[in-house]
Amino acid sequence: MLTTAIYGALGGQKDIRPAFILTVPALLALVVLVSWHAWTHWSPWQAIIGSLATFGAAICVFVCALALHRSDASLEGANRELEQLADKLSKNSALLEATSAMAQVGGWRLDLRTGNLDWTAQTRQIHDVDESFTPTLEAALGFYTPDSRSRIEKAFAEGAEKDGGWDLELQIRSARGVDKWVRANGRATIVDSAPIEVLGAIADISQRVRLEEGLRQAQKLEAIGRLAGGVAHDFNNVLTAIVNSADLLHSARNDDERRVTLVAIILKAAERATGLTRNLLAFSRQQVLTPKPTDLNTAITEAAELLAALIPSDICVVVECHNDEVLALLDPTQLCSALVNLAVNARDAMPRGGTLRLRATIRNEVDADFAVIIVADTGAGIDPAVATNIFDPFFTTKSGDGGTGLGLAMVHGFVTQSGGSISVDSAPGIGTTFALSFPLLAERQDIAASRSEEPAAPQPLAGARILLVDDDELVRDALAISLCDEGYSVVTAADGPQALQLYEDGTEFDLVVADVVLTAAMSGPLLAQMLLERNPSLKTVLVSGYTRDKLTETGRLPAGVSFLQKPFSMETLASHMAELKIGSPQGDFGF
Repeated sequence: MLTTAIYGALGGQKDIRPAFILTVPALLALVVLVSWHAWTHWSPWQAIIGSLATFGAAICVFVCALALHRSDASLEGANRELEQLADKLSKNSALLEATSAMAQVGGWRLDLRTGNLDWTAQTRQIHDVDESFTPTLEAALGFYTPDSRSRIEKAFAEGAEKDGGWDLELQIRSARGVDKWVRANGRATIVDSAPIEVLGAIADISQRVRLEEGLRQAQKLEAIGRLAGGVAHDFNNVLTAIVNSADLLHSARNDDERRVTLVAIILKAAERATGLTRNLLAFSRQQVLTPKPTDLNTAITEAAELLAALIPSDICVVVECHNDEVLALLDPTQLCSALVNLAVNARDAMPRGGTLRLRATIRNEVDADFAVIIVADTGAGIDPAVATNIFDPFFTTKSGDGGTGLGLAMVHGFVTQSGGSISVDSAPGIGTTFALSFPLLAERQDIAASRSEEPAAPQPLAGARILLVDDDELVRDALAISLCDEGYSVVTAADGPQALQLYEDGTEFDLVVADVVLTAAMSGPLLAQMLLERNPSLKTVLVSGYTRDKLTETGRLPAGVSFLQKPFSMETLASHMAELKIGSPQGDFGF
């Protein structure tokens, strides 16, 4: 009682050592007082018995106080250990949550006996739900798309019946309507041959799936591009013979109107075929580009002017220019072609009218700044089922003769070849927005200087001696006849070694016109290099159905060497020869 009273007086402190210290002298004083009183008022035996009883009671109180002190110390130690364990558990839990968030991996637990489903914070984040959402098995399965749900239900049923698990890549639609790819793992806990709970993990792998899909798309385009490049090369060879022969016939003096009409048809058909091969090379990123500093404000304005004849009056074309110049290094002609392609697609998506918006802007990012063109419509939008295929060559949703399927593929190829990127945002019934992003030119460059006026048509430079090298006999003969008809002196060779031998034999010529792709023994660029070593002043025009990019396989073009893509007209070849200062009517070759 005394100890308890003292303990209470101390305010119920956890540490009872002060109470214990005060109890001992109090007990001694009590024993002395009781003994003195007994010896003073009682008989000797009563005094002895009273003193012993008081002393025994004091010892009992002391022992109890000592036991209480020791038990309290033990409890205090246990409490410290519990606090340390709780702190460690809290830190481990925080670490687990942090690493789970960084790895985008959530966890879950389903108690098969009660049906309770627990989600971690990251699992909630993946599903875009907050703490107020109460997960259930049915609600969790409801996030999966129909195909993915059937797969996870089958895996769950099989895994819950035995000590097994599953590891699947599935698609969900979150509470906010965002489509995501997840990796779902699960395993049942078996006790006494019966499953009692299922533990699992879920990871957001949407970014990885997008990267893999982009890689597959790039590989597919690369494979098709190689095929298209080869087809375009061979086709361009044939077109070269057709164009030059028809051009020669068309320029001949003849009053046969029917003959002239037929030749004009041949030339028109060849021109259309040339456009087809140009599109093939465009989507495979092999077209010939002439990049120059281009203001995107000017580009969308000029494109809108061209669209006036293509867009019906019930479609409003809105042009939004940036306050400042938006400069990018682009081929303005091919950029305009890409914008027209996008605009025509937008027109077809708005049969009942709508709004077509062309906007130039600048997007600032941490690593770089980008010049951006936005092409947006208010049309039918793109079906998600085909959204991933819209840039595939020959893919079209237009029936009949509505499209070739090369328009968007050409746009994608041009943007990629120009060092940019293209993105699309669309939904059925809402419209479609294409964003073309290119590296922004860091410094102001003189655009006016790059816009030189078109040169006058070059006049034939008669008298030049030309060595024509092409392994295609049809092309070689057609070019030789056309060149001779223009007044040039022509010597032909079927391959590089034969051409080199003609030079070694002393045959004189002022210009070499050679195909890039000859025999395996010697390509056109290698022939040009070997001839330049023997005669540095000799000029060469390399021609090919492939693009100039193919020359990087054998090196850069040296001085005095120019490139011309097939098919070409005599006027174009004469222009190249004039730039190289080949020939003159007086026979002065300017070397």
